[in-house]
Amino acid sequence: MGDAGEAPEDTEPMPDFPLGLSGQMSIFLPSAPEPRLAVPVPEEISLPPEIPGLPPLAESGETGVTSPFFSSSAAPLDTLPTFQIYEMSDKGIVTNCYSTGDVYNDSYCENMGGFVGGLYRGNITDCFSTGDVILPAGEVETDRSGIGGGYIEIGGFAGVAGSSIERCYALGDVVVGRATEYGQPVKYLEVNLGGFAGMQFRSIQNCYALGDVISELDADDMYDSYYRVQYSQGGFTGYRYGNIDGGKDEYNYAAGLVRGNDFDFTEDEGLAAIGGFGGRFYHSIGYIGSYVGSYTGSFFDSQTTGQEKAFGLIADSMDNEIDVSLDITGKATAEMRRKSTFTDAGWDFDTVWAIDEDTSYPYLQWQTEVADKSWLFDTLIEAAGHEADWDIYTPASYDALMSEIQNAMAVYEDENTLQTSADTALRDLHTALRGLVRIPDKSALALAIADGEAIDEADYTSESYAVLESALTAGRAVFEDENASQKEVDAAVRNIRNAIAELIAETLLRVQEYDENLIFSAGWKQRAQIGKFDEHIAMQASAVGESLTFTFMGDYFEILSYVSYSQGRFDIFVDGEKINDEPIDLYAKGVTGTYKITVGGTELPYDIHTVTLVTLERNPQSIGRNVYIDAVSINGTFVQPSQLTDDQVIVQSGDPIEIDVSANDITKGDILIDTPPASGTVQVVDNKIIFTPTTMNVKDETFTYKLGNSTATVELIYADSIRYEETFPAVVKSGSWESISFKHYSGGSTLSSSVKDDTITVKFYGTGIEIIGYKSWSRGIVDITVDGVKTTVDTFDMTYDKTYGQAIYAVSGLNPDDEHTLTIRVTGDRFFLASSNVIDIDAFVVSK
Repeated sequence: MGDAGEAPEDTEPMPDFPLGLSGQMSIFLPSAPEPRLAVPVPEEISLPPEIPGLPPLAESGETGVTSPFFSSSAAPLDTLPTFQIYEMSDKGIVTNCYSTGDVYNDSYCENMGGFVGGLYRGNITDCFSTGDVILPAGEVETDRSGIGGGYIEIGGFAGVAGSSIERCYALGDVVVGRATEYGQPVKYLEVNLGGFAGMQFRSIQNCYALGDVISELDADDMYDSYYRVQYSQGGFTGYRYGNIDGGKDEYNYAAGLVRGNDFDFTEDEGLAAIGGFGGRFYHSIGYIGSYVGSYTGSFFDSQTTGQEKAFGLIADSMDNEIDVSLDITGKATAEMRRKSTFTDAGWDFDTVWAIDEDTSYPYLQWQTEVADKSWLFDTLIEAAGHEADWDIYTPASYDALMSEIQNAMAVYEDENTLQTSADTALRDLHTALRGLVRIPDKSALALAIADGEAIDEADYTSESYAVLESALTAGRAVFEDENASQKEVDAAVRNIRNAIAELIAETLLRVQEYDENLIFSAGWKQRAQIGKFDEHIAMQASAVGESLTFTFMGDYFEILSYVSYSQGRFDIFVDGEKINDEPIDLYAKGVTGTYKITVGGTELPYDIHTVTLVTLERNPQSIGRNVYIDAVSINGTFVQPSQLTDDQVIVQSGDPIEIDVSANDITKGDILIDTPPASGTVQVVDNKIIFTPTTMNVKDETFTYKLGNSTATVELIYADSIRYEETFPAVVKSGSWESISFKHYSGGSTLSSSVKDDTITVKFYGTGIEIIGYKSWSRGIVDITVDGVKTTVDTFDMTYDKTYGQAIYAVSGLNPDDEHTLTIRVTGDRFFLASSNVIDIDAFVVSK
């Protein structure tokens, strides 16, 4: 094919596109010239016959210096996603070649590129690609053997750029959908996405990428399938891995949108780096030679990329962020269209670059030759096929395509069109085609909105209902939007349905009548009857004056009871005040079934509340005084109950306990602590006693307080086992322990260290203790000593299971009356297969 725009002498001139009547576009497409897609040809694909006017073709086994490699049809594109050039010598050359087809792969993914999957040797010059590179949503197999690691490396020009590349460009978008499955889990996953190259380890000069890099990969999905993830995404290159040919990266730019999901990886889970020019830059000296990359005079459009940083992360060989200056500058779009921006940085506008001042980004001078528009013709044929689809696609997307067809036709019919204009027309036409949005089915959305609007706000807390109202408002807007996509409609349906479900799932904690947080007076009895009660059991009171008490933090509660002809009545008190004007009557003539009492909303502020139910005399029409309590639901958390009338408080954790002493008649005077408990502190706040444990203890104990001249004794009754978090005051740290927050850890955090001789010391009372930690392939060896007896524990787990919340050590049979000392020491050692020597200490469980 020689230089761009050179055509065989017997090629017919490009046909004209006539317009139909009444301004409606009617596209009459004559026979097209022979399509010409110039791509490197794998050996298994036969070479086409030579075409007059073109240089000779490269034969199998040649060095690759003949220009061009040539294919006469789009068939070779099927091999491009994983086609690699491994064997070309360092002197091999690929030049004056292009690829225009989209690259689409729906399963196996390793290297994908608009021009080629992987380039590993030789030199690439004066080539381009215009097709999009698409990995759709669904299952992705990243490693056929399931051994070692998985890779996803995708670039607009090349998945892996291991060749020296000069004066090339990529226009296609890189689009990666959300992967629902990743095949067989392996040790790690590496994802590198770039507008020009996914991964790069040789020099690239005088090149550019205009395509968007859009990824919907999700952090939770990736981490559920892999045990460490390295994610890099950039407008030009995803991952820049040193520079093994000693060359420079210079005079390159990127201007496409860079958009990915937010990632919140912990250090153990991996890292994510997203930048306007590149994702991650690896910089190392003295590690297998010198892998040092450098950039000169490169740019990215900070407006169109949507990014502020050139590289998301510049790191050394251990992924530690380092301070290395790179000559890559983010500029506003207007500045990116000024020649001075680039000449000031040393760009060659005499022999390499050209620009239409204030109109275009820089483009390569070889693009200014008369364009080859055969591939634009093919795309126009495809686009014209949608002319009659106005009732299938949304108005905005249909009108955008019709507009781009007219623009592309004008470019096609212009005999003097330059290659850069033809490239732009093709890209815009591809974008409009891909942007077609089918008119969605909104029936499910209409039903979801109706279901949401039917919900009574008074039945739910204001916070949870606000989420639903917000989802309904957004859903109505989508329903009324004639240009909404099916994806937007489906998302609106999900949001409404989730909000409806979360009114119950996230805001209400339901406990049965036998739960220890519910305190019944002595007259209640347990009754069982299949089909009558929730879980077939309820508590029954038949006398006047029986009570139920519970304390919780929140602003809403429900009491599940039962109505029939033999039921009684009761009052409800919240924080000592009766909330019902009339007795709550459970009598119902001719009706039996569940009855729910709800209290909440504006009448109950979010705070700690004590609720007391007291049974009353029956309705004269009722034949009995029965009151059944079947279950209680709250929208917050239960506060550990106090029973000061019985002088007892149950201790179930290391958290503070609030003790309401109003039952002991606080009118006698102020509360004064007489003898405090040995294992914690007590404070008086608003005539309430706050007991805060400070010692890991499970031995029952007492303390006393005074009201006026009276003394009351409170017995602290400890549960059989108590979990103390690593943040408990009795946990004494020495060294460089770091607090790591993550949802899977007990209490949401853990202590982590890899520094030899870092220690944790705790003192406790009890018959035994467990240490809760984390085992994985990246954990080390720790010494644990209890009362002078040392045990060495290896927290490496070669199964790679996520063993959060597991006991890494346990001891029993200790004297409960003695104070015991436990010491944890990081050894700095690890099993030879472990990837690090980190130790995690998450919590302690002391047994009574």
